[in-house]
Amino acid sequence: RDTWVYNPVTNTTVQTGLTGGAYTGSAGRQESFNNFQNQAGQVAGYSLRYTGVNTDNGRDAWVYNPFTNTTTQIGFTGTGYTGSAGFQFSFSNFQNEAGQVAGYSVRRTGVDTYRGVDTWVYNPVTNTTTQIGFTGAGYTGSAGFQFSLNNFQNQAGQVAGISNRYTGVSTFIGEDTWVYNPVTNTTVQTGFTGGVYTGSAGFQVSENNFLNEAGQVAGRSVRYTGVNTVNGRDTWVYNPVTNTTVQTGLTGGVYTGSAGFQQSVNNFLNQAGQVAGYSQRRTGVSTFNGEDTWVYNPVTNTTVQTGLTGGVYTGSAGYQSSQNNFQNEAGHVAGRSNRVTGVNTFNGQDTWVYNPVTNTTVQTGLTGGDYTGSAGYQVSVNDFQNQAGQVAGNSRRYTGVSTQIGQDAWYFDPITQNTYQPTLGVPDSIRTSDNFAFSSISILTDDGFALGYYSVFAGGLDPAVDRAFIFRADLGFSDLGDLVDGGLSAAGWDTLLRPEFQTAMQFIVGNGYFDGQTGDSRSVFVMKLIPAPSALALLGLGGLLAAGRRRR
Repeated sequence: RDTWVYNPVTNTTVQTGLTGGAYTGSAGRQESFNNFQNQAGQVAGYSLRYTGVNTDNGRDAWVYNPFTNTTTQIGFTGTGYTGSAGFQFSFSNFQNEAGQVAGYSVRRTGVDTYRGVDTWVYNPVTNTTTQIGFTGAGYTGSAGFQFSLNNFQNQAGQVAGISNRYTGVSTFIGEDTWVYNPVTNTTVQTGFTGGVYTGSAGFQVSENNFLNEAGQVAGRSVRYTGVNTVNGRDTWVYNPVTNTTVQTGLTGGVYTGSAGFQQSVNNFLNQAGQVAGYSQRRTGVSTFNGEDTWVYNPVTNTTVQTGLTGGVYTGSAGYQSSQNNFQNEAGHVAGRSNRVTGVNTFNGQDTWVYNPVTNTTVQTGLTGGDYTGSAGYQVSVNDFQNQAGQVAGNSRRYTGVSTQIGQDAWYFDPITQNTYQPTLGVPDSIRTSDNFAFSSISILTDDGFALGYYSVFAGGLDPAVDRAFIFRADLGFSDLGDLVDGGLSAAGWDTLLRPEFQTAMQFIVGNGYFDGQTGDSRSVFVMKLIPAPSALALLGLGGLLAAGRRRR
């Protein structure tokens, strides 16, 4: 196979990849692949190397530049990277919008003896490939074995990766994390070393979890006792401005076993450098006793506990469990906390939102009445969070102890600090025989519109029919079909069932019943917004543009 790029401006297709010589077998076989393409049209890929008719002899990485219409080989070649029979292997892991490519090349000796991996960055401005990662003492075995790998690359060209530690010929004794800075052309070690992070024989391990556009890295380092006995993991954040690695997470007290075991995990890192994660609770030497969520604030350099605690969220022996589901760029975190009875018997879960401005955790979801079993069992789930901090989810409906009878969608607005049930009071939304109801939100936009569907029971009786709806806290609930200009039936539609996609609230795409369809036979609708001068009129959604094709 051959790779190519099509240019719509010139209406031409240009071949890319490496051809001829080492890339073509004696019977004409050649094979290239694309890995990445950025918005400037630069493409990173690789071409297979052949010897004889079609014997695999490795692969070489390349970059295509649409401005010069050239394909350039990148990666390391020659001594140390090429076997005596010509075998060499390079591959690209990442490409950013500036055209910088991060990749790796395999180290070889003899005909084809594997001797590790070296990482590199290709700079299209200087057309150079630069080695990154750690080499030399501690990272190179006595016979030259070394191994580094890229984990992340951002738009500024910073790369986070790991380098293995070796002793003797090639005995693995851990891995260290690092960040490469293309401005200073330096590789800086991150993570924790020494003390509890290094075994008595030098074993230490750190890992990268996230890299943001500011170059901040969230990661973890393993804690050790003795030679290399794992004693938990601690989380950290690396700050490239101060060139420091700071510990995050909850430590000490209920988070540390009597022999020093403690374990934290990073879930999210946003562009402001805020990290959401959790730390395990321990009793005795290292007995698991739940987990608590937290947020790290880089401005104050503090880790704050989040989630719901105490009361129904804490077992008689101190067990409690919270998890993070979402974090936005403003630092709002949506999560859930388990409800517990006795020592640690699961009794459902409640949802919450943490607000970094007020440093408060607020419960969300629907509770009481239809949403709580006779023994206190209730379950709420987070489905979406937008950049404004609004959260959409659902709460299960129960009868008896914990028999589920549907679910209701809910919508949390951080401005009013209220949780709304969009379908509350909507006629025929509950089956009268058993109090069953069902609604779900499938879309939450950044300007606060929730789109979903709910079951309608004519006269409170079966059969149920789904109908699409739209909701916002300040505008209320509307059946999507009621907003069609001129009426739904005049457009040839019977029911709009489920919204699936939207584009900046200019178009809504979903499925429904068109012209007498029933059951699983549905058509695709496209709904277009009629421009209006007021926000309220935004719910005056316009015409149905197309019925689309039926699907069964």
